[in-house]
Parts: sequence; C-alpha cells; structure tokens
Amino acid sequence: MPGGLNANGDPAGRTRWARPELRGAAAALLLFCGGLLLYALSALCLGLLQVNRDYRAPPQGITIYLQHNGVHTDLLLPLVTAQADWRDAFPARDFVPQPASVRPDAAAAFVAIGWGDAGFYFDTPTWADLRLSVALKALSGSGPSVIHVEYMPAPTAAPNLRRLVLSPDAYARLVGHVEAAFARDARGERVAYPGRGYTARDTFYAARGHFSPLVTCNEWVREALAEAGVRVPVWAPFRYALF
Repeated sequence: MPGGLNANGDPAGRTRWARPELRGAAAALLLFCGGLLLYALSALCLGLLQVNRDYRAPPQGITIYLQHNGVHTDLLLPLVTAQADWRDAFPARDFVPQPASVRPDAAAAFVAIGWGDAGFYFDTPTWADLRLSVALKALSGSGPSVIHVEYMPAPTAAPNLRRLVLSPDAYARLVGHVEAAFARDARGERVAYPGRGYTARDTFYAARGHFSPLVTCNEWVREALAEAGVRVPVWAPFRYALF
C-alpha cells in the first residue's frame, strides 16, 4: 500500500504486532527475561545475607574444604575421623571392578562428596560433553539425583579451594546431613552405580531429592554447612556466595 498503509489505512507494522501470536510471543519473552533477572537478583541479595551469623571457627578442630570446578562445588571431608570412616561407607565393590590388590582409597586422605542431577552427572563427564537438552532436563527438576564420591589425596592450596575448621560437634552434624542425602534400599543400604564413575577412584550413589533452579549442587553444600552451624548465605544457587 502507498505510504506503508494497509487496507484499513493503518501502518502495516501495527497490523503485524496486533496479531495475537506475536503479542503472546513478545509477552512470553518478556516474562522469561524478567524471570531470569529476578532469579539473578535474588541470588545476589540472598547471597549477601547470612545465617548462623554468630558462628566462630574454633582454633582447633576438623579441617574440611570446599572445592569448585568453576560451576559445581564439592565437600572435601577427611577420610577417617571419630565421626565417620568413609572407607566403610564407600567400599571398593561400589567402584569400577578391579583386582583385589587395587583399592580406590589407596593413598587417599580425603573424600570429595557432591550432589546433583543424575542425567547431568552421567552424560557430562567433561564440559565439552555438555548438551543443551541435558542441561534443560536437569533444570526441569524431573530427573533423579545422585551423590558423586571420589577418593582424593590431601588438597594443596589453590584458588578453587576454601578451608574450613569445624568443631567435632559441628562436623558430626555435617556428616549427618550428608548421610541423610543418600537414598536407601529396603535393607537400608546405599544404592551404588558401579562402573558409572569417571575413574577407578570415583563412583555414584542414588540420592534423595531433585536438582532444580532452587535446589542446586551448590545449594546442597550450603545446606550441609548451615546444618553444621557455619556462617553461610541464606541461598547459594551458584558457587560465588560460598567462596
């Protein structure tokens, strides 16, 4: 039409945007962007607020670490203490089948424990393996969760480590929180996935709960520390607030 007018004398662009499907798509996009912005602002604000504000680390106690890979955070717990002997909790039969003379806990001083979506863990051994479909399914909260366990030597100082000292009572509460996260069979035993680990020193166990944007791997670590009485953020879906 002359001058860019439609049959009713209105600008052609106005007619296009008046179509219900275009208005609906625009509204959905705005809603999605607004949701992401609200999520980020909530993570920032609640990451600055703290619980257990009166907590003070004891001068002596049990040393643990937080370790991140840029996105995901693990708890690094000492292999043997009065509160837990993780060698009994995670026996060699739960790992990749190997000769009896080879033990996954050989030369280990710590055990790394992390929680997350089973599909994401199993299908993404490295970040190069990440697929959008796997990430979206994990974020949907529809899949089962697992606990990843890895025997490790004593860590050395590194930018991705945070050292914490807990009293024996605080560490016992943290151990109790970790133990409660495992799914159990009818006999009360942990349910292992032998052969699903990435190396001979790590494996997976069925876990309780579901990964979601609200309950992430980092938030699980935050909850464990909060249960131990450590001063932590109110909410930590990302690793930044923990470090």
